[in-house]
Order: sequence, then structure tokens, then C-alpha cells
Amino acid sequence: MQLSATALTTYQQCPYKFKLKYLVRIPEAQSPLLIYGSAVHKSLELFFKQIKGALAVPSLKELLTIYYSVLARQPLAESEKRARRQQGEQVLTAYYRQHKDEFPTPLFVERWFGGQFSPIFLGQVPLVGKVDRVDLLDSTKKTVRIVDYKTGRPKSYNEILGQTAAGDNSQLTQLLFYKLIAELDRSFEYEVVELQLDFIEGPSKDHSFKRPSVAASPQQMVELKDSIQSVFEQIKALNFDRTTDYRVCDGCPFHYHCWPEGIPQIKPEQLTLA
Repeated sequence: MQLSATALTTYQQCPYKFKLKYLVRIPEAQSPLLIYGSAVHKSLELFFKQIKGALAVPSLKELLTIYYSVLARQPLAESEKRARRQQGEQVLTAYYRQHKDEFPTPLFVERWFGGQFSPIFLGQVPLVGKVDRVDLLDSTKKTVRIVDYKTGRPKSYNEILGQTAAGDNSQLTQLLFYKLIAELDRSFEYEVVELQLDFIEGPSKDHSFKRPSVAASPQQMVELKDSIQSVFEQIKALNFDRTTDYRVCDGCPFHYHCWPEGIPQIKPEQLTLA
């Protein structure tokens, strides 16, 4: 199988969940929250494609029209659809008004790396991935920024790095993974010098949307490559133990399968950073 950023972080969180999701391929019913997040992502994809095609920023009304159209096709009850329509309208309106003077003309939107026609390998490990957006920073140096949209509560920089009790480094791992596959893809002629999370959902405490950026260090890239190789070897060895960090189980679509009588209590030491 080809290893994606999401597959990698899933295995790191819970090898058993990886097995059910990617090998057994048990169907998952999407929650209204996940469907909403997908609708926002799709709306921004279409919005930035319009910017790229017309070289002009569509109006707020056009963005909301895109969102309404995308949401209308989602498998939601009418009451839920009305609630998500209002939520998305509020979020995207605030997001548009803050960034309307700085929306870039993207170099790529929904750019695939790897796959059948342009396979990517780290050693013997096949990799694949898709990034939300690629922005050109310097046309002469051919440097770019990779942007990953995130709905949900905006995270602080330390949370993204996994340096707080409430944080984990899965989002950082995803960003580093995107840089790696861009470097390994021979058809991609640009250098990734910036990795950015663009939090769409809700303003932060200071009433501004967060866009934390990461400049990957050589050491981080070495550690990522080691992690990918290690995870791939464990997958080949059929190591699919359940996680002992039960915080991962909360919200997992398979938690009733693993814990029909309820998720075990989190041990005190699991709430303490290493």
C-alpha cells in the first residue's frame, strides 16, 4: 500500500485503528462535523480555483454561493444542513473579511504527489499525498509555500509542535510529510521553504484567524524519514496493537468495537508530558 500523511499519523496514534481503516477497510459513517469540514475544504478549493483561473478574487457572495451549493449535496438531515449552513456562513464571512486583501493567486490547488502516474518512494516505501494549496513565493528562486486548511479549534504553535498536554504533533507530521513528498517528486520543480496551517474555523481569542507557519529543520526531516521507515517495517511485520493512550479513542469511529463497555480511564501519567 502507499503511505499517506494521514495513514502515517493514524498508525502512530493507534496501529489497530490503522488496520481497521486502511487494511480491513471497514466503512465509516461520517459525522455531521466531518461532513461540514469537508464542505468547507471543497468550497475553498473551488474558490481558489476561481482566483487562479480569473486572476481576481471572487466576492464574498460568490464564496458563500459556492459553499451553499457544496453543502446542499451533502448527506445531512435538513435540520443539520440548516445549522451547518449558518455555521459555515458565519465562519467563511469572517474569514473572507479578514483575508480579502491578501488572498494569493495559487500556483496549484489540490496538488497530488505520487500515485499511479508519478510514483514516489522513500527507499522501498511508496508515498502519496495531496496538498490543499501551493503558493509561489519567489518566481526566480522557485520557492513555494504549502498550505493546509484546518477546521476546528485553532491551535497554538506549541500545541502544533506537541509541546502541551492538550496538543499532539500529528499536524506538524503532516506538514513535514508534504514537504518530503514534494522533494521526492521529480515532476515538482519548486523548493518548499514554508509550511502553513490555515485555520478556517472560528476566530481566535484576539479575534484574528491563525495561520501558523513552520520552517522544517533538517533534523525534523531526518526524524520523519526514520519514522516512515519504522512504521512501514511494523506494518510489514503485522504489528497492529491497540493504543494504550485512550485519549485517542475518544471520537474514534471504532471505539465501540474496541471498548463496547466504555473507554478505559486515562491513567494519570498519560496526562503528563514526557
